Amino acid sequence: MSSESGRSRRELLRRTVAVSAAAGTSLLAGCSSLGEVVGGGETTIRAYDLPDIDRDAEFESPVAPAVPVTIQPAHLAGARERAVTLLGELPMPLGADEIPNGHVRQEITDAATGAREAVSDALTAQTRLRALQSLQNAREDARYAAAGWTVADRGLTEMDGIPDLRRELAAEHDRAVSDARETRAAHEHVGADLPRAVTIHARIERLLYAAVESDPPREGGANSLLAVAEWGAAAERVHGHLADARHLTEQHRASLGDDPPTVEETIRTAGEQLYETLGSRRTDLPSEPTADEWGIRERVLDDLLFTTGDDTSAADAIGPASAVVDATEQLARFGAVERLQRRVERDELGRPESAGDVVALRTTAYDALDSALASATVPMLARPVVTEAGWRVIAADRELATLRGDVSVSRLDDAVADYVLATTLARATPAAVQTVRDALDSV
Repeated sequence: MSSESGRSRRELLRRTVAVSAAAGTSLLAGCSSLGEVVGGGETTIRAYDLPDIDRDAEFESPVAPAVPVTIQPAHLAGARERAVTLLGELPMPLGADEIPNGHVRQEITDAATGAREAVSDALTAQTRLRALQSLQNAREDARYAAAGWTVADRGLTEMDGIPDLRRELAAEHDRAVSDARETRAAHEHVGADLPRAVTIHARIERLLYAAVESDPPREGGANSLLAVAEWGAAAERVHGHLADARHLTEQHRASLGDDPPTVEETIRTAGEQLYETLGSRRTDLPSEPTADEWGIRERVLDDLLFTTGDDTSAADAIGPASAVVDATEQLARFGAVERLQRRVERDELGRPESAGDVVALRTTAYDALDSALASATVPMLARPVVTEAGWRVIAADRELATLRGDVSVSRLDDAVADYVLATTLARATPAAVQTVRDALDSV
């Protein structure tokens, strides 16, 4: 795992270790953290003995997204400056004199606040790609707020000015989409190292897809000012995605030297082979759970099968590189289902009986994230799947952070399911990556 994600993991686990030590001490002192059965009913666990997770903390996946190409500081600075410039147009804090409608004023204020927070988040992001994503969010929110403020500042109304401004922003959005469409059509899949090329081009494909397929705001909103704000954000969204895609393309090409080889057909063929493998393995998947009362197994299995059961082909992906990346996740999910089934057969998937069991599940999940990146033959192909698994760990952490008092073990089902899902998905990732690497090598 990268040093950045390692630091994140250590910080998140710091309190868990302390809680584990405290729980052990309490046992020796006669104050048990084991679950108790109250009144012959369901076993309960004291929330005090569970991992101490700050409910107000900023939750991010312990494994941040990354791309194996240098994102220049100047590009990040440009995106940051764009957001800051837009925010500078607003006379914060906004009051009733600026925007009389309280609901509208709060919407604009929240967008400006979100933009400032996203700019701040970018400064402490684990990776430059994560910083770029934060700045994209900052730009959208800042443009939303700035466009809405333009209506209020100029005193525009639906009868005078708003339709013209809305048409102006819609035209800007459409021109940006047209530029993105041309860029997407002209994009060349080049590279020397196939796994690196797949990872970079998949990211570019997704940025261009987000730009080209950017949905315009729905007409007929309840408030004209907010409708203009939506158009501003929509236009900025396309500008941001297109700028980032172009930057990654330029940086990738600069790293290859003159006349880099074209690898699109190679990647496309590998994707098709991988989807054939997925098709043959899909028949072995279990049926979706239909139990009236869902336990841990049903929750995890339903989540894993959410995408694995789709009858898709490589042609359905947004691009050839994305098909390979998508296949990697699908293969990992297939492997996770198999691992889950084995745990069920060994009767290893019951509800926790003590706070210590929950602590162990959480620690195991975080360790699985580390191990997946460390043991994968191509960590850059593993990272997207492990990042997703990391989000499930964070979902469980958020759930635990809300608990107080005595907690019934069934109340922990969602958190436990997320820890189990993250663990099984992460542990299945190295084998999935190896299958993908073999496919790339065989073409």
